[in-house]
Amino acid sequence: MKKNIWIKVLFIAMLFVPIVLGNKAYAANLSSLGDGTYTVGEDISEGLNKFSISKGEADITISRGNIELVSETLDSDQNNSPDQLTANLNDGDTIEVILHTEAENMNVQEMSKLDLTKISAGYYEVGTDIPERTQ
Repeated sequence: MKKNIWIKVLFIAMLFVPIVLGNKAYAANLSSLGDGTYTVGEDISEGLNKFSISKGEADITISRGNIELVSETLDSDQNNSPDQLTANLNDGDTIEVILHTEAENMNVQEMSKLDLTKISAGYYEVGTDIPERTQ
């Protein structure tokens, strides 16, 4: 029973960390993103990452310099939008997240390799994520 209480206390403490540290969530440690703009290499690891949402809707925009690579709405119910997005991120890319009302934070999961039999919505690079001449 005491273990469950400590887990709850730790979870609540993690919710207040962004407030205490100036409203900046450290996604590399928490593996989730709230409202805000994040920089790859500082907040999120570069490489192949899967973004997903388990409750509600959220907008995600991934940019490389002045070029917007992806702009998608993720929907946990998958009504008109996917619930996940995969992208190969480079150092310096920016990610903007806007959570809709009552949405939970967006989850981030590093991936070592793309499963070509289960490709979801995302931004992929031929020759890097998908082999050239793949049909």
